[in-house]
Amino acid sequence: MSTENSISSIQTLIQNAIDRNTLPGAVILMTYRGKTVYEEAFGLADKRGGRTHQMDDLFYLGSTSKPLFVTSILSLISKGKLALDSPASTWIPELGKARLKDGTKVRSPVVAEMLSHTSGIFGNATASRLQQQLVWNFSSNLAETSTQIARQPFIYPPGEGFSYGGASMTIMGRIAEIITKKEFDGFAEHAIFRKLGMKHTFYRTDKELKNRISVLYTKSAGRLYKTRFQPDARPDSFILPPGGIISNANDLSTFLKLHLNNGKSDSHNLLSNTLIRIMRRDVSFGMPMDFKSSSRRQYKASIANNKGYGLGWMLDEIDHHHNARIFFHGGAFGTLIWGDAMTGLGIILLTHVPLSQVGGLWDNVINIARETWGGKHPMKSFITNEHN
Repeated sequence: MSTENSISSIQTLIQNAIDRNTLPGAVILMTYRGKTVYEEAFGLADKRGGRTHQMDDLFYLGSTSKPLFVTSILSLISKGKLALDSPASTWIPELGKARLKDGTKVRSPVVAEMLSHTSGIFGNATASRLQQQLVWNFSSNLAETSTQIARQPFIYPPGEGFSYGGASMTIMGRIAEIITKKEFDGFAEHAIFRKLGMKHTFYRTDKELKNRISVLYTKSAGRLYKTRFQPDARPDSFILPPGGIISNANDLSTFLKLHLNNGKSDSHNLLSNTLIRIMRRDVSFGMPMDFKSSSRRQYKASIANNKGYGLGWMLDEIDHHHNARIFFHGGAFGTLIWGDAMTGLGIILLTHVPLSQVGGLWDNVINIARETWGGKHPMKSFITNEHN
């Protein structure tokens, strides 16, 4: 498919979705081998105010924050301040007393398990109302929240299951605070945002940005309604390390290029090639992957049915060494970042409605992009070049 036909097809898909009230608008940015090949803003950022989308509009990332979060934690490993096999109980003593619901004592999870949903700490599917509130405790800080999470019964011994959620990563955010003696948002700003030149990415800010942040919506009875929850980025707001980042397409593209370029940016070598590849190495090894949530049940787009999980990345097209060619992550309100480690194709898809409403649409956009920029190379080629 030619570039012109591909862009026209993507434009038609997005405009049809807007016309059907599937989404109010979107921002798309695609790069191929480090160069931007397509970018466009569609529709409205605020339906009531009639504010049209611009390329630099800000979006609440939700769980699309996870690979950014994990990258910040791995920067501590690059500096020798942390190791993937370090017991998390080194910093959070309560994890050294971990037990299952039946009282059986289990070992402390290690850092790699805390970053890959294999720690044994409760995930979204098993969390009680109290446990859900611990993760989203807007009146608490990470020190208090992490201690309470660590005291909860484990649902399996560390390393023996997979339960997707934000609890274990929240604790890792607190560990970063302990190591660096900085609040987590300040640490992340120093560790990756500032170094990569991501000037429009943050957890909290004192800037007035209400005219740039996209309003969150959900569809009901054929109409889009403003959701009760809206992004709150005040200087004193709660920090949710694996889910609370606000960013824009250009900044996310800069971040994605880091991962498509083996950990190197234009001005910094933030992570080694080894750490980058570890992030894209499947740790599920065929274990049942428990992603159950309201959005997970509602749609079966391929971006929801990934084949594996690494450190902060969902994975697909995994070779016999457990290395993934495709790495990506989506967020609850429709944001998605996607990369092809073989061809260098990077895709940023941003909207502000539940991912359950746009999962199939994003699949179609990605498929068009792959046919146009880079193509679908056979897995054999990826295996041959995996160590290059």
